[in-house]
Amino acid sequence: MSEKLSKDREKYYREMVATFPCAAFVSWDDRTAGTVEVLCANNEYYQLTGIAENAIEFGDHDVNNLSDVATEDRMRINKLFGEAVTNKNTVATDASIRRVDGTYMRCRIHARPLETHGNACLFVVTFHRYDDKDPEKIIKRHYVEHDALTNIFNLKGFCQQTAEVLATFPEREFTIIVTDIDSFKTINNMFGDEVGDTILKRIATALKNHFATLFLSNVPGSYGRIGSDRFAVCIPTEMADPKRIIDRANELLLTQDLNYHIQMHYGLCEVPKGQGFEVSDIIEQAYLACSTVKHNMQMRYAYYDNDLRKGLLEEQELITQAETALQNREFIPYYQPVYLSGTGTLISAEALVRWDHPERGLLPPQQFVPVMEKNGFIATLDSFMWKRVLGFMRDRVKAGKKIIPISVNMSRQDIFNPRLAEELLGLVEEYGIHPSYLHIEVTESAYIDEEVQLADTISKLRENGFIILMDDFGSGYSSLNVLKDMPVDIMKIDRGLTVDIETSERGKAMLGAIIRLANRLYIPTIAEGVETEKQYTYLKEMGCDSIQGYYFSKPVSEAEFGKILDAAKIPDYDVTESIPGHSIRRDKDYSPKQETVLFIGSEDEKKSIPAKLLMSDYHIQAVQDPEEAEKALRSNEDIEYVVIPREHYDRMLRDQAGKHEGAQL
Repeated sequence: MSEKLSKDREKYYREMVATFPCAAFVSWDDRTAGTVEVLCANNEYYQLTGIAENAIEFGDHDVNNLSDVATEDRMRINKLFGEAVTNKNTVATDASIRRVDGTYMRCRIHARPLETHGNACLFVVTFHRYDDKDPEKIIKRHYVEHDALTNIFNLKGFCQQTAEVLATFPEREFTIIVTDIDSFKTINNMFGDEVGDTILKRIATALKNHFATLFLSNVPGSYGRIGSDRFAVCIPTEMADPKRIIDRANELLLTQDLNYHIQMHYGLCEVPKGQGFEVSDIIEQAYLACSTVKHNMQMRYAYYDNDLRKGLLEEQELITQAETALQNREFIPYYQPVYLSGTGTLISAEALVRWDHPERGLLPPQQFVPVMEKNGFIATLDSFMWKRVLGFMRDRVKAGKKIIPISVNMSRQDIFNPRLAEELLGLVEEYGIHPSYLHIEVTESAYIDEEVQLADTISKLRENGFIILMDDFGSGYSSLNVLKDMPVDIMKIDRGLTVDIETSERGKAMLGAIIRLANRLYIPTIAEGVETEKQYTYLKEMGCDSIQGYYFSKPVSEAEFGKILDAAKIPDYDVTESIPGHSIRRDKDYSPKQETVLFIGSEDEKKSIPAKLLMSDYHIQAVQDPEEAEKALRSNEDIEYVVIPREHYDRMLRDQAGKHEGAQL
C-alpha cells in the first residue's frame, strides 16, 4: 500500500514521527488483505524494542513480529485496530511488548488514523511505558536516561536496562565491559570537537547495529555511553572475548580519516550471581581494570579479578596510612646528582620522594605515587617535598655551605591549582632562596592530557623566575608538539631512549636527532638513566649537555647528598639572585664532536647536496677530485658521509672512499 503515497507525503510522515518524544511508527493496515506494512519508525521506537535502526521499512517485517505483542493482548489489539479502520477514530489500549532481548515492557498504545483508502488505513501508532501516561514525564525521562549526543543510554539508562536484563535472565552469566579512548582530549585539541563528536557517534552507531544483530538472535544485553569518552556493554560471558572486540573496534576506528592513531582500552568484570550488588559497582570495577592498562601499548585490556582486587586493597591501605605517614615525616627526599657531560662538573640534582614505611621498609615512588595521584593526595605530598627541599637548601646556606639547583616534580593536580605560582613564590621567599634554584619538572604525559592548562601554568611559573624541565621527553606520542607549544627551559630525555643507544642503531640515530634539535632551539638537555661508560661516551659526543644516572651516582639520602655537595667545586653565587644561565648549559669550553659530510665536486655542483644534510648540524667539507678526497678521509675521522654527484659516480673509484672504514657512500 505504500505506493499510494507520494514522495512528499512519505517524507512528511517520516519527519512527523521523528519529532515524537515517545516511541512511534507509521503503518498501513489493510483489513482486506490481512496485512500490516510499516512505513517508518523513530529512534525512540528502535530504542524501546531493540530492533536494528531502519530495519522496518516497507514491509520488510510484519509489525506483530517487530513489536511481538504478548499473546494474551494480540487478539484484543487486532480487534481495536479493525474498529479504528471502520470508524476512523483513535483507539487506545494496554499491552505487553516483548523486546528483542527477551524482556517485556508494559505499554499504553495509541493508534490514530491519518489517511484511509477503502478498507486500508494509514495509522500513527505511539507507545508509552505503562507508568508514563503524562507526555511531559515521557520527555523528561528520555533526557534523563539517554545521552544527548549519541542518543543511546547514558549511565543511568544503562544501569537500569542492565538490571532488567540480569533480572530477566538470572540463569545466564554476564560480563560488563567498559572501554575508554586514549588521549581523547588530544584528539579534540588537534582536530576539533566536531571530529571528536563524530568518533563518539560512530562508536554508538556500531554498538546499535551490533546489538540489533544480537537481539534478533535472541541474545540479551545492553549498551550505553557512560562518560565523555567511555562506553559500556553487558553481554553473555561466553561472548566476552576481548581480542575479538578489539579487532572489531580497530576496524571501526580505521575508518576515521585522521592522521592519528586512535587506541581504546578495555576493562572486563564478570557479574556475580544472585542479589546484593549494584550495576554501578560492577561498572566501577570494570573501569578500574581498564585504568590499569590505559596508555599501555602492549596490553589493551584487563580483567577485574582477585589479583586486581588485592592490589586495590593494598592501595587503599596506603591511602589510609598516607596522612599519618606525612605527620610522622616518613616521606623523605632522596637526591640524584646531575653532571655536565664535558667536564663531569656537578650542576644540579633531582629530588625523588621515598616512603620510609615502618612495616614495609623503604618504598620507591612507583609503589605509592600512582596511588596518591588517583586520590588527590599527591598535591599535599608535592607541597611537603617542596618544603623539605627548600629547607635543606636554607639550612646549608645558614651553615655557610654552597647549594645547587634542585628539581622537584609537579603533578597533574598541581597544574589545576590557579594559585600555584603564587604559592611557590611565597615558599621560596619564606626560605630565602631565589626561584631559579627550585627547578620544576613536568612529565610529557601531562601535556597529552592537559595541554592548554599546562602551558598557562608553565608561563606563570617562568614569569616568576622558576626554571621548567620537561621530564621523560620522548616517552609519549606528542614530543614534537611539546617542543613547539611548551615554553620549557630544559629537556630531560627519557631513559628508554638512553638504553637503546647501545643496542639499536636506529635508537642511537633518533637520540642524536633529538639532541641536535634541542641544541638548535637552545634548550639544554639532560639524559636520564645513564649507567655505562659507552652510553656516557655516546651522549657526550652527540652534544648532550648533562648526565643523570647510576654512571655518576644513584639517588642518595639527604645526608649523603650533603657530603657530595661539600666535596664538589661549586661557584660562589648569591642564592637570593637568579643563577647565571650558563650553569644549566654545557661547559663554555666544551664543544661536542661535529660529524662531517665530505662532498666531491665543484662549487656549482655543491648545490646538489641533499637539503636534509644542509639543514642538519653536519659540517660540509668540499674537495674537487678523488685525490683530495682520499687525503681528507685519511686525516679526518669525523667524516660520516661521502656525497658524489651522479654524473661523476661512474668514473670515480669507490674503493678510494671505502678505505675509510665507517664512511657511507
